[in-house]
Amino acid sequence: MLEMLVGAAVRSLLLAAVVGLGLKLCRTRNPHVLLAAWTLVLGASLLMPAATRLAAAALPGIAFPMPRIAPILAAPQPEAQAAVVQPNRYVVSVDTIAPASQHAAASPAAARGLVVLLYAVVSAMLILRLIVGLALSWRIMRSAAPVRESWTGRHDVRASPRVAAPATFGAVILLPGDHTTWSPAKRSAVLAHEGAHVARRDFAVQIAASVNRAIFWFNPLSWWLQRHLSVLAEAASDDAAIVGLDDRIGYAEILLDVSTRGQRLPGAVAMARPATVGTRIERILSETTATMGISRRSRLLIAASILPLAVAVAGPLSATTAASGGEEARLPDRRAPHQRITVDPKLLEADEGFYEDMATGSVMTVTRDGDHLLTGRTGMPQVAEYPYADHDFFLTISAEQNTFVVDESGKVDHVIHYKNGLATTLERITPACASQLQADYEQRVAEELKPRTRVSVDPDTLDKDVGYYALTPTYIFSVTRAGDQLFVQGTDRKKFPVFAYSDHDFFYTVAAAQLTFLATEGRPATALVLHQDGRDRTAERVSAAVVQQLQQRLDDERKPHEPTTIAAPLLDDYVGRYTGPALTMIIGRDHDHLSAQVTGYNEYPIYAYTDHDFFATTLPAQISFVKDDTGQVTGLVRHEHGEDLTLNRIE
Repeated sequence: MLEMLVGAAVRSLLLAAVVGLGLKLCRTRNPHVLLAAWTLVLGASLLMPAATRLAAAALPGIAFPMPRIAPILAAPQPEAQAAVVQPNRYVVSVDTIAPASQHAAASPAAARGLVVLLYAVVSAMLILRLIVGLALSWRIMRSAAPVRESWTGRHDVRASPRVAAPATFGAVILLPGDHTTWSPAKRSAVLAHEGAHVARRDFAVQIAASVNRAIFWFNPLSWWLQRHLSVLAEAASDDAAIVGLDDRIGYAEILLDVSTRGQRLPGAVAMARPATVGTRIERILSETTATMGISRRSRLLIAASILPLAVAVAGPLSATTAASGGEEARLPDRRAPHQRITVDPKLLEADEGFYEDMATGSVMTVTRDGDHLLTGRTGMPQVAEYPYADHDFFLTISAEQNTFVVDESGKVDHVIHYKNGLATTLERITPACASQLQADYEQRVAEELKPRTRVSVDPDTLDKDVGYYALTPTYIFSVTRAGDQLFVQGTDRKKFPVFAYSDHDFFYTVAAAQLTFLATEGRPATALVLHQDGRDRTAERVSAAVVQQLQQRLDDERKPHEPTTIAAPLLDDYVGRYTGPALTMIIGRDHDHLSAQVTGYNEYPIYAYTDHDFFATTLPAQISFVKDDTGQVTGLVRHEHGEDLTLNRIE
């Protein structure tokens, strides 16, 4: 078992090194992004022993240099056996390690036993310390008095004289007994900070980090991860408090006061620790804008970037590549979709400028950074893009590309952005126009961040807002009422309450966003406007039948399919290139099934469930091939995200 844990620790170190390098190259500073990335690394570390064993049984071995465990335990004599590496799994033999010197009295078995005993004692002490801390905090939480005031909102807030400084235990926010003497601003800041911890489940993450440290205490990564995740969680919660308070200096003073109030509660997530408060205050005072939470899509992109690395690292390691049945083993393709090249700096300078997405109003700012470009949309940080042709660039943090298009005079006049299989055109604009659009965006964001006061609205008026509103053909808001409260739920999203600040204007508390229902006097609303991220987007009212149809389509896409075998000549008929206004897809054959690849993206397998319908296993999508009256394949229809996209065959 100890060998397995050491091997898992080495793999986790490798994964952390790759993720850390990627974040550094991308110059990522957003604590929400960093917290999501390192939380995934923590999860991978905890699951690495089990994942390694599963991968060893399911995958062929991959040649990779790994350190021997023998020198860690004792210095082997010349007659000691070398580490044994078997195909399809990583096994290090420690049973024949010789004593460090001829004068050593302990036998190899005794030396191994001492190492195992040392590991078990330290691990047990750390686990016991965690359990005791949790038990003490739980007793304090159970004896704390509930605080039922209007300013607590929907949070579970409790107070106890045994609590010196604000903290969270699970979903409970614990306050000291003298919180009644605090100013409204201080209460608001503390509640926003601790509420952010609760919303992100930072308590559970810290417990997981402590368990990881107890299991892998010999790995420096486990100690660093626990500290770093705590620091990132505090930074993200600081930003939430700053947004709520809208006073950086005032919040810094509150944080400093909280940090001097006494020892933190064992087993709970404290608001401030004296060891880190100085760095946090420097960050608070040096930054000019507070970062907001990241969307579900961004979290999925982060997961999609890290999880393949974790799977690759967990894969079996061996001295040689395994073969099955004399056939060379096929390993997962880990190559980037494009090969980075070096281009003339003048070409990079030609691409610099501002480009507007006419559909959304967002602006892409493009600057040169040495031998590559930095691009960033309105309200988002800039990321690196690397050339794979003179005017074609790819991102490394997500599957996106940009193509800069030149006119007859050789000047770049627009950009085509490729993402999620779709192409978007952005037109070049002047710096003055970009500056005005940025100012308009900042004004809208400032309006969204303003604090709102809830007002009471007649239930009959609320009923006129109840219904369904389509933001896009595949994203529909469902608005319902329970008592005097409206709830809003997007397609495949959680349901959240919204609170009225006028008869037809409502605000979220989980995000800096508002809704405005458009209606004439006394009649049901015909649309709603979503105010978020500096944009105003209108969703028209639709019938329940439209919602049912979309849900049925989504359910059909997720429906499991049983693969069927079809003749090889029929598979060959489907091989080719298919294109439409937004994208091009290449269909290839891989033995008894097909593969699909959108240009510039990774290839994925698709399997037949009828003679012309195929399904993917890596995403909820299907492809149906279309034939003419003569039996010739003329196109395909991709069923994904509740939409049908038709592509015509060109070769």
